[in-house]
Amino acid sequence: MKIAITGHTKGIGAACYSRLSNNHDVHGFSRSNGYDISLPSVWDAILSLDPDVIINNAYHETGQYNLLKHTFVNWKDLNKTIINVGSYAANHKYRHYEILEYSLIKRQIQDYSHWISNSVATIRSMMFTPSWVNTDMGKGGPANCLMEPEYCAEVIEFMITSPYTIKELTLCNMK
Repeated sequence: MKIAITGHTKGIGAACYSRLSNNHDVHGFSRSNGYDISLPSVWDAILSLDPDVIINNAYHETGQYNLLKHTFVNWKDLNKTIINVGSYAANHKYRHYEILEYSLIKRQIQDYSHWISNSVATIRSMMFTPSWVNTDMGKGGPANCLMEPEYCAEVIEFMITSPYTIKELTLCNMK
């Protein structure tokens, strides 16, 4: 299986890249290797690879959402999968001002992914929504509730290999 991962050099993306490279043809797209997901040319480069799966992991205020929309337009009638990495912050009832923009953007991605899942499209669009993860983005979270990126990668692999569309899988590590 050919898999493209955005944000493959850190956190959840790096864990997915490491885990999935053992059994799949995995390609990484990150700013560190010249791929800025805010650019339409990068969305085209990812799709021109013709992957079976995209793990839409890299956060960008417009890029992650626009990559999802661009992929849907091009893949809606294809038997392919996009896993969108969200955040529990998108569902949090009391969004903190410091992360309000981040929360709202992740919510937008979640809503669009759900819309695709409920449509008549062939593409499988699935949300992976973790709570606090031990990554740069998760710094400041409760130390006793941080889950490891490697566990997130294991769950994402389960989602990819499942014969079913998992509309959303939310992991909450509440110790």
